[in-house]
Amino acid sequence: MKLIKVLLLGFATGAFGHGRLTKPLSRKGTGYENDPVPGRTSDKFVCRHAARNTAIPYHKVTAGAPIVLQWGFSAAHVGDCAVYITYDVDKALKDQQYFKIANLFKCKDQNKQDVTITAPPFLPAGKAILRWDWWALHQFPSNVEFYNQCVDIEITASAAPILVSQLATYSIINPPIMPANARMGVGYRNPFNPSSDQFMTGPACANGYTANSCELTEKGTKGYTGGGDAPVVGGSTVMDPNATGPAVMPEEQDVNGTTVGAGLVVSAASIASASVGVVMILAIAPF
Repeated sequence: MKLIKVLLLGFATGAFGHGRLTKPLSRKGTGYENDPVPGRTSDKFVCRHAARNTAIPYHKVTAGAPIVLQWGFSAAHVGDCAVYITYDVDKALKDQQYFKIANLFKCKDQNKQDVTITAPPFLPAGKAILRWDWWALHQFPSNVEFYNQCVDIEITASAAPILVSQLATYSIINPPIMPANARMGVGYRNPFNPSSDQFMTGPACANGYTANSCELTEKGTKGYTGGGDAPVVGGSTVMDPNATGPAVMPEEQDVNGTTVGAGLVVSAASIASASVGVVMILAIAPF
């Protein structure tokens, strides 16, 4: 008999996997920009491009009006998306301060579809950056993949805008707004166990905003990592995704009931059904 040791390499379909925001047009323009960024503390997780692409016009946004988004996932991983804005258009990526305006729960369910969110009515007028991000949970609980795109926008205010200084803002990466994995801080839900608490992780929406599914990460929710202060506070706010969070067992189950986590066990069925990844035979030895 022979012992076959198998390693599943957790990367997706080579050069054409994962996904990106496709509407509005981001700083990349058209083309492939679907791979994950280096990590949650990388400047690339703020924006993949440090400056505006002058060949792409500003996308017009009106406070209180709809914003139409679309993303295309060529590898539609489980996970969530969110939308942020900053007015720090002239600052280095690491120094930009953002605030959230929308939660997009289980965003793979809207893959390649128009999704409409509403711009908060309190937005001040001016040039800004709209930032969309996606965190993929298909390697739960040990790893999270992070994606993002940035869109340069020009905002027209409504009748009652607040001041930029009244927005409760924060860095995306220092400290990071998201935990590294499901075992850190507030963690992430188990997307393969629908009977478990299917909470969303991340900051609260800005200044008490309640549209765009913002209730999913408001203060007091299981996955809340900071932000969301009232307009009278404004300025920089504290982010702490590592403070407290749900206990995550060292062993979890994937969608097929196969144990994963500490002591990896992979079933033949899960190998046969995998649409991405590579199986590498590392060693073959007789008993």
